[in-house]
Amino acid sequence: MRQGGSRFGRCLAGLLGLLLWAGCSAIPVTGPVRSEPRSRSGQNDAGLAIAPGPPPQGARVADIVDGFLLAMATSEPDYLTARLYLTDQAAQTWSPQSEVLIYGDDAVLLVSDNQVTLSAPVIGQLDADGAFAGSTTPRWEHDFGLVRNSSGEWRISQPPTGLALSHYLFTASFIRIDAYFFDQDWSVLVPDSRYLPRGDWGLTSAVEAVLAGPSSWLAPVVANAAQPGLRLNGQPSMDGSGLVDVRLNDAVSELSSEAADRLVVQLTATVRQMPNVTALRLTVGQTAQRTTAVEASVRSIEAYDAVKIGPPSLLYGLDEQGLVGLDGALAPNRSGLGGETRFGPIEAGDGLAVSPDGLSVAVAAAGQLVWGSLVGGGEPDRSILTQSGLRRPQFEDGQKIWAMASPSGDSELWLSQGETVRSLRPSGLVGAQVRSFSLSPDGQRLALVAEIDGRLELGLLQVRRQSGQVVDLANWRPIRPLWESNPLTVSDVSWVGLSALAIVAARPSGIGQAYLIDLDGVDVQELGRPSDAPLVGLAATSRSGSIQLVVLDQDGVAWRYRDTHQWLAVGQNLVAVAYS
Repeated sequence: MRQGGSRFGRCLAGLLGLLLWAGCSAIPVTGPVRSEPRSRSGQNDAGLAIAPGPPPQGARVADIVDGFLLAMATSEPDYLTARLYLTDQAAQTWSPQSEVLIYGDDAVLLVSDNQVTLSAPVIGQLDADGAFAGSTTPRWEHDFGLVRNSSGEWRISQPPTGLALSHYLFTASFIRIDAYFFDQDWSVLVPDSRYLPRGDWGLTSAVEAVLAGPSSWLAPVVANAAQPGLRLNGQPSMDGSGLVDVRLNDAVSELSSEAADRLVVQLTATVRQMPNVTALRLTVGQTAQRTTAVEASVRSIEAYDAVKIGPPSLLYGLDEQGLVGLDGALAPNRSGLGGETRFGPIEAGDGLAVSPDGLSVAVAAAGQLVWGSLVGGGEPDRSILTQSGLRRPQFEDGQKIWAMASPSGDSELWLSQGETVRSLRPSGLVGAQVRSFSLSPDGQRLALVAEIDGRLELGLLQVRRQSGQVVDLANWRPIRPLWESNPLTVSDVSWVGLSALAIVAARPSGIGQAYLIDLDGVDVQELGRPSDAPLVGLAATSRSGSIQLVVLDQDGVAWRYRDTHQWLAVGQNLVAVAYS
């Protein structure tokens, strides 16, 4: 028995940039692979050009499987080369467009006589629309069923249901885009990630991603202006000024002007991820009597963006004396009524939140959630809630305050607005204890670190609302990030924009470091740690148009991330940090 995979690493050595594979026929199933989040993918993402060849005459069983696994990473029409590695019957029934299985790079090929089995950890899979779903199966074990054909050559009789790609080949041959939909109040745009073969990425695929509707996981909390049955009437085009022209058949009924306005916003938000796009013109209908035309510029739809371009956010912290301004933020008034220290006593594990407008602060300390004003002469601090174990609070829209705890084993959410406080038990966290949480800027998703069956897990919950009120946190979706094939244990999380997260996480037998990841855990970027002390917390924001990230180490030192593993100390003796 042999364990395969090392030959591919030797074939790749020394190749950078655009890579053409021609004579190297093994799959990369071992070795570290690093990839970065593609926050705004486009045609300039060159990736790798993969040009596999047909199976050579007299190839061994392991070479046939190696060649097939590599051929699946090409985006040629109907995967014709990959089908050459299959038996005639398997080539006719194999459905590569049905799904994509993504497995870890530490996979091994197990070869015994004429049997070849691939064993690998599973990262997740894509459905036919390119939407990602995490897998509940920890490992993939697949026997390819090698048999000889009529010419005596080995061929595969049992291919996977669809495509099966290593993490390395997946990130090399697929590209991520965000299809945009509205929240259910039609007030803010919500992204929904899609993964497409790099050769398929273009205006057509971007428009079709919106027309196909949201993924099954996101669908309950978003709205789509595209009616069922709307289809492209010819290929979209872009003129020299960056105006994209999209024409649709009105196959069901005339699209209302309101729906057309909303649809053009969704489409414009989606195609602006491509270079040089400035505006989009949408025409729906085929006759003069049934034609709706509407146009929107990229600048005009920014009003619907949940993350605004603006001045950098202000950074605050909690030390044992109370609230402090960090990194240039003005120090707030540290004394309450009668000269008492504000929000004290402060202890490790206490939480801090600052409103987006920088006018209010919420502190979870000493078993209480306390609201206060950062403006001189404002209202006195007031206790909103008494509850042990409250996690870092968070503002929504500058008025509502979120707080979470697990007082009796199950997690509970408290929502405060003015003098009103209400609670609910999320259906998606039954039996789980929340350790950290962060509300997405669009308000439709909640990222959490929760203790489930004794393990810390990172995941997302839908924020379900009725008439603007939160009524449930539902449908737990786990995120299982890998770094150099090692699973990461996440201890803290914060949103970075709309489609990525900053996390504090540790490798097996390691200590906490900072990472950036996408919402699927597919792309992971290590930011490292600024000191020898383990990281215990973080805060992040994207308001300024670039990432603002600060981490807190075990010694109470706050470090602001600058770039490429460079950090600047901005505070000490702290127990919590937060951006406005």
